[in-house]
Formats: sequence, C-alpha cells, structure tokens
Amino acid sequence: MKPGILLIFLTISVLDRLSPGDGANLPQENLETKCKGYCFTILKPFLDNAVLPKSADDANNELSGQVTGGNSKDLQNQLAIAELQIKSKETISTLQGQLANAECQVKLKDLIIVKDKEIHEKTEQIKCKEDLIKLKDKEIDVQNEQIKYYNEKVNNMTEIIRNLQTQLANAEAQIKINDKEINDKCEHLKNNEDQIKEQINQIKNKAEEVITKSNAVKDLSAQISTKDNQINGLNNRIKSVSEELLKYNGTDECPKSGPSGIYVLKVPGNVLMEVPCNSTGWIVVLRRQDGSVDFERSWKEYKEGFGNLTGEFFIGLEKLHQLTKRQPHEVYIKIVDVHGEVRHAQYDNFKVSYEENHYHLDSVGTYSGTAGDSLSYSSGRYFTTIDRDNDGNGSNCAKSYSGGGWWYNSCSYSYLTGKFYKDGTSPSQTGINWYHYRNDYTTSFTYVEMMIKPKLL
Repeated sequence: MKPGILLIFLTISVLDRLSPGDGANLPQENLETKCKGYCFTILKPFLDNAVLPKSADDANNELSGQVTGGNSKDLQNQLAIAELQIKSKETISTLQGQLANAECQVKLKDLIIVKDKEIHEKTEQIKCKEDLIKLKDKEIDVQNEQIKYYNEKVNNMTEIIRNLQTQLANAEAQIKINDKEINDKCEHLKNNEDQIKEQINQIKNKAEEVITKSNAVKDLSAQISTKDNQINGLNNRIKSVSEELLKYNGTDECPKSGPSGIYVLKVPGNVLMEVPCNSTGWIVVLRRQDGSVDFERSWKEYKEGFGNLTGEFFIGLEKLHQLTKRQPHEVYIKIVDVHGEVRHAQYDNFKVSYEENHYHLDSVGTYSGTAGDSLSYSSGRYFTTIDRDNDGNGSNCAKSYSGGGWWYNSCSYSYLTGKFYKDGTSPSQTGINWYHYRNDYTTSFTYVEMMIKPKLL
C-alpha cells in the first residue's frame, strides 16, 4: 500500500479514538496556544515518515509520461492515485489540525479534572472555615450575653451602692439628731435631779405614813369592840383622809412645792374647782394612761370636763379658759411611748378663749423641749368636737380621724385626745399622736400628761 494511503488510515484511526465533543466549547485561540507545544509532537513522527505527494507539476509530468508509455487502464489508475494523493495532502493538513485539537482536549480534560479536585478540596476547606466562623459567632453571642449579664450586675451593684450611700448619709444625719436629743435628755435629767431627790423623800415620807397608819389601824381594830364603834371609826378615818386629799389652797395656783394630790383652786369670780396638782406646781389638765376613758365626746362634755382626776381625764375647756385668762400660762406636755422613752414639749404663753369664741387657742408661745413642736400648728384655731365643727376646712377632723376634740387646723400635728392603742401603733392620725416625735402619725403614745402653770414674769 502506498505510504500516503497508510498515513490517511492511521490518521482516521486516531481520530476515531478521540471524543468528538472534547474541547468543543473551548476558545480556538486558547487551544492553539496551549496545545501547540505538545499536540504537534505527537503527529510529527507520522508526518516525517509519510511520503508526501509530489507537486502538481511533477504529477502532471509523470502522468504525461505514463500516458505516453502505458495503456488506458493503467493511466486511469495512475490518475486516480494522483488525485487521491492530492486529496490526501489536503486531508492530512485538515487531520493535523483535528489531531492537535483532539489531543489538546484530552489534556485539558485531565487538567480540568485535577482543577475540579482542587476546587472541591478548596470548597471543603472553605466550608470548614465557614463552620468555624459560625462556631466563633456563637461563642461571640454567648460572650455578648455574658457581658450584658455582667453589665446588668454592675448597674445593680451601682444602684445598691448609691442607695447605701444615701442610707449612710441619712444615718449620719439621724446620729446628729440623736446626739442632740441625748444632750437635751442629759440636760433635762440634770434639771430634774432635784425633783427626783424630792420625790424619793416624798416616797420615804409616804412609806413612813403608811407604816404609821397601818399601826394605827391595827391599834384601832384591837380597840373597837362593837360594829357601831367600827363604823364611827371608819367614818372618822374617811373624813380625815378626805380632808388630807381635798385641800383648799385659796388661790388659782397649785402649791409650788408639796405633795401631789387633788387641790381646790379659786379662779376669778370666786369659782372653786378641783384640780390635780403635782409636787412642782403644775396643774394637770389632761392625762392618758390606760384607755379606760373614751375621749370621743360631745361639745358639752369637753366644755365641762370628764373622766377621773386620779386616772384618765380632761379638765374641761371652761376651766382652761378661767385658769389662763387672767395671766400668761406655760404649758408642759409629757409623752411616753410603748418602750418607755420619755419626751416633752414646753410652750411659754398658753391661752384659751371663751365659749362664744369657740374656745379659740389664742396662743401657745415659744417652743422648747425634746418631743418636737407639734402644737404651734394649732395656735389660732377653734376647738372642734364630733358634734361641733369649727375647723373651717369643710370636713370635721374629729369625725374623720380620732373622734376626740382638739384645736384642728387641716387637721393637726398633735392628737392628745385620739384613740388609745396598747401596742403603741395606730392607723394614720387616729391614735394619741405627736407628729414631730418621729415625723409620723403611726406612733401612738401610751402615757400623756398636759400640764399648765402661771408663767414667771
């Protein structure tokens, strides 16, 4: 077989083994550039050994010689071979390009597989990185929540510290107030030292009198033999005790010294009245100690007075008017809480008007003491009871709160006629209150005395 025909068959065989679609979509300029270096190397051995057809002129000359020397059939065969050789040259040129493209496609396919594998690996790495990023984001979220939680803790602690600082400041202020009160108490105790000594002596004297009287009763009991004598002796004894308890002083003042007891005073108009006097010359005009007397009373009762002069009582508005109208009086208010703490408030110009003026509290004077000033607020006010509203604020304070009569002023800082609470605590403004004692209305005092005496000029 001719070498040219053999080359044609070899080329066709190589093309059949190649995938016709490989590299079909690749750009032509890339194929030529990338495959030029190795595709042509593969075909070169075949091309070097191939017997290329002669040129057209040589073929014609040869054909002419053959026509001259040969028969017609041989000429036809030679002509066909010559034409085939010419076509083979064109086919070889075309096949060379196709072989180059085919080999390039095979190489590119392998490169693409390798690159796909690398891309897959890179994709897996990227996915792993993304998972790590998500995990870090979760950790950051957790840390942010923790930061938020600790920030809230810090804010709470800051608020607690601020409250503690406020409480500390309040405590320091209260300590200063307590120091002042302690100093006032010490001064008051010092002033009362002589009174205490005198009271001790009085107690001793009373004890001696009791012993003497007890002995007298024993002697008297032994001497009495009959019932009539016992009755006569008891009557005489009652008369003697009555004379000792009920003393006529002849003035409108209590004795400045002497035993406490019920005295008879003469007020302007030669009116005699029984009043309880203490050993230092004070007239007790109101006393609360056990809740045995109801202070929710009418106007008439507050005018005349009620209760027991040796227990709980109110002396009466008319007597207060009569006692204070002739000259200025001091008023001394003693309050004791359920724990036994004693405070006092003293005013130097206490005066009560007459009934037609609704027993107006004309003045109280200047305050001094340890209980706080809760009475000045009532100065210049009319007296109000549950059945006589004179407070002028549109609502009867006596009805609204304690039920007791008082000089109300929308309504008041003091309620010495309020309800008695044994536990020392009351609903707001219903008990025996003195607001400035602790700046509240819930402390209800278990012992109160209100006393007056003429002011020393």
